[in-house]
Amino acid sequence: MRAGSSVSGSLPSGRRYVPEKTGPSGSWAEICAAGRPSVLLPLAISLGHQVDNARLLAEAGAAELLTADQIEAGRLTETLPGLLAPDEAGRLARMARVARSLAKPRAVADIADRLEN
Repeated sequence: MRAGSSVSGSLPSGRRYVPEKTGPSGSWAEICAAGRPSVLLPLAISLGHQVDNARLLAEAGAAELLTADQIEAGRLTETLPGLLAPDEAGRLARMARVARSLAKPRAVADIADRLEN
């Protein structure tokens, strides 16, 4: 998105939006565990792992994926208002369900069990 661009003027009121910059590890796992639909903006310098994880969520239907090129082209300012429109509530609910279905809340315990056996 270009400096000075804003999507806030076109977002529906009465909803809670949480823009977040997540850290290098566990971000997608946290999104899935929380069961939240998301718009993912992987860093171009991430050596592919952020893009790969974001693509997995997007292909499953849990997220929208925007690449650095798409952000530069202004696609973020088109995507957010479209997703947050009142008539897209069903789509966001589906994205949330898919995200939650991808969660692995027992991942650490499952790894520990495998190591012990």
